[in-house]
Amino acid sequence: MATLRLFANLREMAGTSTVEIDGATVGSVLDTATDRFGAGFAAGVHIANVWVNGTQADRNTAVGEHDEVAVIPPVSGGVTTFEDGDVTPALLGIILLATFAIANVISVEALAFAAVGGTLAWLWDLGDTQAEDGRAVPVIGALVGAAASGNGAYAWGVPGLAGGLVVGLMAVLAHALYDGRLRTLPALSSGMLMTLTAGAGAGGLVLARAHSPVNLTVFLVLVVLAAVAQWVARRFLPDIGGLDPNLAIAAGVLVGAIAAGLVADTLSPAEALVAGAATVAGLLAGKALGSMLRRGDVAHTTRSPGLLTAVDGAVLAAATFWVGVLLFD
Repeated sequence: MATLRLFANLREMAGTSTVEIDGATVGSVLDTATDRFGAGFAAGVHIANVWVNGTQADRNTAVGEHDEVAVIPPVSGGVTTFEDGDVTPALLGIILLATFAIANVISVEALAFAAVGGTLAWLWDLGDTQAEDGRAVPVIGALVGAAASGNGAYAWGVPGLAGGLVVGLMAVLAHALYDGRLRTLPALSSGMLMTLTAGAGAGGLVLARAHSPVNLTVFLVLVVLAAVAQWVARRFLPDIGGLDPNLAIAAGVLVGAIAAGLVADTLSPAEALVAGAATVAGLLAGKALGSMLRRGDVAHTTRSPGLLTAVDGAVLAAATFWVGVLLFD
């Protein structure tokens, strides 16, 4: 038997990274796999690169026992999976970031208003996405928590943020009292995750701006660099010898953080690097969390449903960036 090794979206569709399959050629191995895993898998295999024991191969390449057949979609599944022609999520993400940037210049009050409004819109989009999938979640409680956290951070700083998060968790539980569909562990856990993420994100934006408008500018620039690096990795870099989009995010953000540490007068190079690393962690974790909440599972190579998917990572990253800066206060 040959070992078929799958990558990116093919691995996610098959539910495994390796499978043992009988076949004398690459073509017969792939045909058996597509029969087993379905039409979506077959479409991905059709445009994927195939390697046998580290050497590029085609369907006629012979395989034997203990040979490894690696099937790798273009740009780790990025180009064909993500480029579906719908630019609405990207445009909405740009508009939201531009709103934060303008509010940052105006005042901390304007930024607090924008932060709360943006996270409320993100929560509403999450709720709509889950409702379309037939899942009930306590969105109202999460909205209350995000508003309380953002406004609490503006009025009372860190204690206000903490109090707002507590209010949000209580609101989620209270919402479940009036709707029997929400009295399940999946519904309550989703609602609490949404509350904590949105509340911490809104509060993190406000506290970062209260500390210094320069710090918030640095964060927004890092988010933009992450988006650009991810797009370049998916669009232009070849799969073999290229760069994984998640690694591209990390590289883009860390390079930007180092530059910020050399330019910004509010952050030393060490502080900027720690804040950049915290931002990377928040962006990647936020993307995974957004995928889980929207789809019900974690997927790195398929776009999740919804209009504000572009800011899934940024919401959590706002909180982790602020924590990274706070470590040096």
